[in-house]
Amino acid sequence: FCRDGRPRPRNKPLAEKKRPRETPEETAVRGVLEELGSVLEHGCAIDVNRDSLEEWVETRHSNSFPGLETVYQLYQVDVKVEGLTRAKTGTSFESLENPSLSTGKVHSWTWKPSGGVDWQPVDVLKAKNEIKDDGAGEHGGAVRAEGP
Repeated sequence: FCRDGRPRPRNKPLAEKKRPRETPEETAVRGVLEELGSVLEHGCAIDVNRDSLEEWVETRHSNSFPGLETVYQLYQVDVKVEGLTRAKTGTSFESLENPSLSTGKVHSWTWKPSGGVDWQPVDVLKAKNEIKDDGAGEHGGAVRAEGP
């Protein structure tokens, strides 16, 4: 949801910008805690499947600096979160970002079947249109949550 309460559909998996000196695995765990923390049990295990780590480079125009061509180093990793199941949350659910860790946004989630998310690198034209249409930010990493 936007700050004014309007919904902003992204239809994308959880994604987080990687911080300097942070590993892709650390970014994935931080992203899960920031964006899904309100629906997780305190102290739950977050298991990052290091063997699933993929990385690639994309070049596209920055939405923050119009006209500036930017190179993005992207990562994708599978994560299993203890207690985060469709049986617990239902087919769709909402989470509130922890305001002390992030922006306090509300996120709406829908479980997708394994293989139901397009994980191929985004082509430049599609990325430009998505950025222009829905204002989605530039992401430095992506997390795919596995569940039953």
